[in-house]
Amino acid sequence: FLVPLRERATNCCIDVNQVAETETQRPWEIVFSARNLMDLERWASGHIQDIQTQIRLAETRKVRPEIQRIIDWISDNLEKNIAVEHAAGMANMSESHFAHVFKDETGESFIKYLIRRKMDQATALLANTDLLIYEIALRVGYENANYVSTLYRQTTGASPQDVRRLRTTSGLR
Repeated sequence: FLVPLRERATNCCIDVNQVAETETQRPWEIVFSARNLMDLERWASGHIQDIQTQIRLAETRKVRPEIQRIIDWISDNLEKNIAVEHAAGMANMSESHFAHVFKDETGESFIKYLIRRKMDQATALLANTDLLIYEIALRVGYENANYVSTLYRQTTGASPQDVRRLRTTSGLR
């Protein structure tokens, strides 16, 4: 249930982490600070409803075909080092025009979108595989595992080790 929901949100350019953030806590902080299962369930239920609402709104809005083509291409090529120059060329636009159009169409900059998509993929790999961080870094288009760890923490509010620890302690191995 949650994986297709996350994929739909991602395809609609919705950052599920941003939807979940409160004024004082990030999603991982909320999960780790839950007093009991009911608190966690209540938070998760509200979070899922918020995401579903944003998906419904986004799905009624159409993205320009050339931007949708880039979004689809990114999904299929997350392991590559993707540059804005290449994406702009694929859309037959100058870099500056592409940057403006992409942000207007998706609500976030190309770079922010690209990093979020790569970190979403890293989260899936952390949660579902035993790959080492440097292997995950390569699978999301980066050669430096330390850089990916830093970027991951900045993007999600949790370290890759936190995600692995959560997976291990929750018995999701």
